[in-house]
Amino acid sequence: MNLTQIRYFVTVAQVQNMTRAAELLHLSQPTLSKSISKLEEELNVPLFTRNGRKITLNEPGKRFLDAAMVMLQELYDATEEMDELASGTGNRLAIGIYGAHPLILRYLAQFSQLHSEVEYSLHCSIETIEHLDIADFDMLVYPNIPKYGKFLGQKLCDERYLLAVPAHHPLARRAAVLPKDFLEEPLIFLRSAGQHIGPCYALCTAMNPDLTARGFVTSPEIHREMISAGMGIGFVPEGCAPSYRRDPGIHLCPITDNKFSRTMMICFKKEKYRSALGKVLQQFLIDCLGPDGRPSPF
Repeated sequence: MNLTQIRYFVTVAQVQNMTRAAELLHLSQPTLSKSISKLEEELNVPLFTRNGRKITLNEPGKRFLDAAMVMLQELYDATEEMDELASGTGNRLAIGIYGAHPLILRYLAQFSQLHSEVEYSLHCSIETIEHLDIADFDMLVYPNIPKYGKFLGQKLCDERYLLAVPAHHPLARRAAVLPKDFLEEPLIFLRSAGQHIGPCYALCTAMNPDLTARGFVTSPEIHREMISAGMGIGFVPEGCAPSYRRDPGIHLCPITDNKFSRTMMICFKKEKYRSALGKVLQQFLIDCLGPDGRPSPF
């Protein structure tokens, strides 16, 4: 068994079509079929169920595919590490953030003061990534919602939602608002990729089944512009509020109900794949958060 055989097998397993797999691998179909047959002989078990030209993974094939994917990922990670050592880019950290969260940016600023050699690759809109993988990042910052339940993170902070209203709206004159003040208003909800709308929609519909939803938008910029234009009001996580505050057509009101909040989490790459610098960053943030998970003051 060799690496080429494993790569060939993974391609066939993913497309489950020998002709298509041969095209993708730039091989003749007989050559690919011979390679797969030889692999099955070496493993002493068939990996596919064959029915004419149609092939499907059987149970041993599914198990071997899982193992093959792990092997290829470990090889990829090792190659990446060697490339970093060869190119001198071992001082780079890849960080994915759900919105440009100010707290984590302040922590990174502190970390940079201690480690001036660090370069950052920041992706500040991971909500747009359909299949988010921690393997692609040294650290992720994300809200504690079912969509990200597969990540084993720890609490970064609780983040409240603010009510964004047009500057001329009567609620703009209020220092703070209660849910009863806006539940009958036309609401515009910001929806992320994967159709997640956030906790505010569920809270509002539970409090008012006859809620008026003026719209659902996936773009924060359009969400802000619709509110600024007077089309409705909406909810903004505090970490995403700076652009709304800069808009003269919008006023942000605190909501005096703690249920209108979300928990932000941080998650690090698995320890065996984590770089030395990634481990230093993790320990720094753990020290910042403290034993009770509360952010240290600045």
